[in-house]
Amino acid sequence: MRIAFGLLVVVVGTVWLLGGGSAVRSGGRWALSALPYALAAAGLLLILRAAVPRGLLAGPVVLLAGGGLWAAYGAGDLRRFDR
Repeated sequence: MRIAFGLLVVVVGTVWLLGGGSAVRSGGRWALSALPYALAAAGLLLILRAAVPRGLLAGPVVLLAGGGLWAAYGAGDLRRFDR
């Protein structure tokens, strides 16, 4: 947990240094819009860890990640990556 918090502080500091306050604000807005997806993914992983034997966890995780990305793209959240 301390490592994740340290990485978060480094990322925010670097963004702030390179892009100024407006970059931090836009990053915060992006993080808040991504929060529901992150919470859903964390909940699904917790359920999978409890229900699926340890060696068989990769298959369901890959399928759920693919479905989640497809749903996010369909909802328009990934349209900024279109070229």
